[in-house]
Amino acid sequence: MSRELNEQVAIVTGGARGIGRAIAERFAEAGAHVCVADRDRVGAERVAHALSASGAEAIGVAVDISDRAQIDDMIDVVAQRLGGLDVLVNNAAHARYDFAVDLDDEAWDYTVGVTLTGTFTCAQRAARRMITGRGGRIVNITSMAAHVALARTVAYASSKAAVEAMTRVMAIELAEYGVQVNAIAPGPVDTEFSREVVSEAGRAQRLSRLPSGRLGTPEDVAAAAVFLASPAAEWITGAVLAVDGGYTIAGAIESRRRSETVLP
Repeated sequence: MSRELNEQVAIVTGGARGIGRAIAERFAEAGAHVCVADRDRVGAERVAHALSASGAEAIGVAVDISDRAQIDDMIDVVAQRLGGLDVLVNNAAHARYDFAVDLDDEAWDYTVGVTLTGTFTCAQRAARRMITGRGGRIVNITSMAAHVALARTVAYASSKAAVEAMTRVMAIELAEYGVQVNAIAPGPVDTEFSREVVSEAGRAQRLSRLPSGRLGTPEDVAAAAVFLASPAAEWITGAVLAVDGGYTIAGAIESRRRSETVLP
């Protein structure tokens, strides 16, 4: 088994389910010591226990990333219990959805508070620790919503686009300290959360636009996260990696194979 992240200490926010859980599992397989961080304490501890049972070193920590004090506590706990911080995967996010003219102030503030401000605070606190530790990796999980217009996602899409801008600025500022900052923009991924918020008709529409012919899996995103945290990505910073099956580049999709004429 590959051990690309051997002995690295990693935090994965939103790690109790979906993409976050897949990343935590893949990091553990790659040899990392993993903090599974989530506002769902029971879920975080359940995932951490499963990782520990498989032979990894893992802890579960409850954190609401809209609360700066809780983020500070999380960073301190990880340093104390796992011995430092080498990698942060900024996966946690949440949103309220409505058409732009109907979105109320509370929904905007809530979405931006978690998805943008919470993500920035995690990155900022992690970067401070990494500077003193002489290096590290920050991987921000954004979204295809930062690149294509999806109705009713104005607060979420704005936040994710801002996270990509933040990624580039922090990459420039932190390079001299050996800290690399990159982002992953997943396309339509089949998760519990996506099944809760996207209708069957919406899923079918997304699938019809995918040149790859399938929805993504959490493991597709996890593989990219391991790559960006690994030595193989040593000269990559400020990048946004689309892991979307071609969704954001799709124009008119036509199959060459299905339109071929078979000659006698």
